[in-house]
Amino acid sequence: MSARVSSIGARLGLGLRSLFLAALGLVWERPATRQMCPECAVDFVPALTDARCPICGWLAVEPSAAPRPRPIGVRKATGLGLAWFLGALAFALLAHALYA
Repeated sequence: MSARVSSIGARLGLGLRSLFLAALGLVWERPATRQMCPECAVDFVPALTDARCPICGWLAVEPSAAPRPRPIGVRKATGLGLAWFLGALAFALLAHALYA
């Protein structure tokens, strides 16, 4: 009996881990590329400062070629909202079945 319980526990732990990693993948984005200013030795992200050093104004790359920060996509936010909605719906159905 204890072997079966530990097997179920191991599978449940693996399932929860994969669910957590999938949810994390919805909202986590890769960090932006960083650049070092040769004038004042400041480490900065050109996409957040219009490709200029925030201290001295050194132009890292042409502004048209500078990467722009991407906001969270509509699909990512929609997927996260859908996950919360389906979770709440499953909880409501389970609570209704248990207490009815």
